[in-house]
Amino acid sequence: MPMVVGYFHSEAWEKIVLQLGQTEPAVCHAIAALGALHEFTEDNGMPNRELERKSCHRYSALDQYNRAISALYQRLGSNDPHFRLVTLACCIVFIFFEFLQENYGAALTHLDNGLRILANPRGTTARSSIPRSLYDQDASSLPEDALVRALARLDVQAAHFDSSSNPSLWPAEVHISEIQSKHLELNNIHDAKEKLDPIINNIFRFRTKCDIILRDPSGDHFDLHVEYQNMRLNLSDHMAAFDRFTARFCPRTVKEHRGIDLIRLHHLIMTLLLDTMLSLSEMVYDKYLPQMTKCVYMCERIINNLQAEYGNRPPTVLMDMGVILILSWLAIKCRDFKIRYRALDLLRTWPHREGPNLSTDFFCSCREAIEIEREGIDRAGLLPEASRVRGISTRKLEGRNAILHYTMSDPEKQRLEIRERFFVMDPGPVAKET
Repeated sequence: MPMVVGYFHSEAWEKIVLQLGQTEPAVCHAIAALGALHEFTEDNGMPNRELERKSCHRYSALDQYNRAISALYQRLGSNDPHFRLVTLACCIVFIFFEFLQENYGAALTHLDNGLRILANPRGTTARSSIPRSLYDQDASSLPEDALVRALARLDVQAAHFDSSSNPSLWPAEVHISEIQSKHLELNNIHDAKEKLDPIINNIFRFRTKCDIILRDPSGDHFDLHVEYQNMRLNLSDHMAAFDRFTARFCPRTVKEHRGIDLIRLHHLIMTLLLDTMLSLSEMVYDKYLPQMTKCVYMCERIINNLQAEYGNRPPTVLMDMGVILILSWLAIKCRDFKIRYRALDLLRTWPHREGPNLSTDFFCSCREAIEIEREGIDRAGLLPEASRVRGISTRKLEGRNAILHYTMSDPEKQRLEIRERFFVMDPGPVAKET
């Protein structure tokens, strides 16, 4: 637990799940299953599917997983009001169990089921209300609330997986929560992270909405701009509240310093996303090289901070969103080769998982997208609009083979053509010739 919550403390993981594991057989078996896979991952690195198939840890994990499911089935149909809490706790553990096996479809199914339990099957609208309820400062601190926060955080992280469970830099689903932030006050770093999650979720998913509406001449651009301004206000209010909090807070641990750095990094990258979101041109990112450079070096500082704490063996599995998506986005959108290759190097040199996001997968996909752009450099050494990659997603095939689905930039087109490129997912060094 200390390793998997290396970014921020989690009441759900450090308290609720462990406490339920002492009294509830289903949760106990689920924890044992996850623990076995986690131990194998820490000892052997990730991903290592060949070793995993032969590992006694995997057999033990699957046995415990089946026992957990069996224990849940035995409680089905009971009128025990405690059963809902047990089910949600198992759901969270099952999600990470499937993540570690790269069974993303099963993991996202568990996530959807957990959210459906909380939303009382009322569809997308109800699902959007979950992060909004977390933003309410008057929310109670019952055990279920901690599990709700954990599931909502996972939903933010899963935004970059499409309906086929393929990782993508463009969220496929658009369910945005109505948040009206005004004069927010933050009590601690954990509170700051929880209040930031719904804002990040909205900004991630709003990118897809913007691209769809802006390419449609008949789209309602006025409402889009109103929604956009509301997101800017929410982010600005959180940044101001965080400044007020850090002005009176003195971090005492390495983890607290790391948490502050990570929230400031997310502030900076979300600001960058908003600043460029209303443009259909890839050339717009060239104006933000100083901010992108700062983001890369902040990521490096956070990674160095973890390495210092764990003796050059930072965790391979983390529950929270940290640097993977940020470094991937920078590697794609920053056309300064020195900075984008630095972002790639950071992804490659620390193989790890943050929720569903696996650094080695994003590294390989981004490296391939950069190779596409390198092939489009003109004789003057410049990268024109038409040679820039707009968005990517990756579908794994057998072995190390994969297909990169990508679109090239064209601000005038109403619908971008999705292209395919076969490649091998080998997380080796990248050639850095320009």
